[in-house]
Amino acid sequence: MANESRELIGIDEVGKLVGVNRTTLYAWMRQGTFKRPAKFGGLSRWDRREVLAWIDARFAESPAADAA
Repeated sequence: MANESRELIGIDEVGKLVGVNRTTLYAWMRQGTFKRPAKFGGLSRWDRREVLAWIDARFAESPAADAA
């Protein structure tokens, strides 16, 4: 099954991983910069691997990555 290894996390954990607050995450979602969550009933959840991949992509895009 494809979802066996998924770890679903809430917005507080996403904010900790990314290093921003909820307000910034919601703004990024409105702008299309950050993926919207999957909904499970009344809960919003992100796949931890997808969040970490998003972070890795930001580092790969940064000018500092070229200098290394």
